[in-house]
Amino acid sequence: MPLPPERLAEGLMVNRLRSIAPETHYGDVTAKVRAFEALSHRFAAAGRVFEAVHAAWAADVFAVQAVMWERVMVASPQPDEAFLDLAGAVSQALGVFAGQPVVGGEARDVVLAARKALGSAFDERALSMLAYRYIDLDHLAGLAMPDAAAGARLAAARLGDSPVAEIAEDRRAASGEQAVLALTAAADGRHAEAVEHVWRADWACLEAYLLDCALMVGDQALVTVELRWALVRQEFASLAVLPGVLGEAAQQVRERMIAVLGPVEGERLRERFAPLG
Repeated sequence: MPLPPERLAEGLMVNRLRSIAPETHYGDVTAKVRAFEALSHRFAAAGRVFEAVHAAWAADVFAVQAVMWERVMVASPQPDEAFLDLAGAVSQALGVFAGQPVVGGEARDVVLAARKALGSAFDERALSMLAYRYIDLDHLAGLAMPDAAAGARLAAARLGDSPVAEIAEDRRAASGEQAVLALTAAADGRHAEAVEHVWRADWACLEAYLLDCALMVGDQALVTVELRWALVRQEFASLAVLPGVLGEAAQQVRERMIAVLGPVEGERLRERFAPLG
């Protein structure tokens, strides 16, 4: 797998715990388990096995977080520190897994092997809780394990031949340009055009943010980008029309994107959106 599971975990796990209430974090991670489970099913049905495997593993990452919080919130007077200690143990266990060959030829064998590796990070009680939390992998049964070039193909589909940093900077610039066009159009009374520009601005901003995150955690396949991009797109699938006023349209788009990313990363994204007034 091009992205080792401990790096995927680092790319998805919250690392600014004190900024949100524990119950908010817990609610977010439990919702993410279901979201990534559904995403894994959609990718598998579309024949995108590489992404389906990583979405299943992402669901496991959040299942692990849920169990970690269930354990530390009732047992530790300093849950943040206890959570980080457990996160370190998880990363260490997965680091060992990354250096071992996966036995089996099916896509789900990769996820099962990573789950087995977690055994060294948890006691029997926690492992039984995890077994209950883990998603079913039947949708990956019978699918061949992704080949070694799958990650490179995924990255190339988004980047072409350009470096990640270059595309991220291009998206940031595009976001700023589109925001200026939105403000200009709104000032001239061209409200529908203004809404179209802010739509483009905010999607470019989101992509730049996700690319920056992937670069930070060494995700060369950009799988963390693809998974979260797909989740945000799914959030907008039921949106029929945006409000016809620039500010209202931007608020609706941005709040939906923020909600998908969650309480910590969503606020980081909020800080990046171009000001509109």
